[in-house]
Amino acid sequence: MGSGFSKKKKADEPAALPSADTPAATSPAPQKSLAEPKSNPTRGGGVKNEKAAATKLSKAEQLESSSDEFLKNKRVDKALSTLLECLSLRQELHGAHHSHVGDIYLKLGVVYSELGRFSDARQKFVQCLAIKEDTH
Repeated sequence: MGSGFSKKKKADEPAALPSADTPAATSPAPQKSLAEPKSNPTRGGGVKNEKAAATKLSKAEQLESSSDEFLKNKRVDKALSTLLECLSLRQELHGAHHSHVGDIYLKLGVVYSELGRFSDARQKFVQCLAIKEDTH
């Protein structure tokens, strides 16, 4: 009977403060903020970023395929505008010095050549070659 009373009494007593020798007294444990997300979903490979990249990649592939059809059908002006849009997406997705970007420069060179813009064509062929030499 007396043992139940002493347990109750101990529970009501305040907890002892840590001494100077315990680690809790010298350096409190860091507190994690509950408001901070573990990762930002729009940066560094988050779900939203991955979906946006997949959408852009699909769009770039579609544009590249369309430009081939336009060029085959002698719609060179349409092929040019499509390739320029594709180039922008490819650079955004892969960086300016990627083999897929080099492929677009090659196609742009062909289109500029078809348009009689030989200086522009040469510039695109040189850009393509520089990328291909570095990436292969």
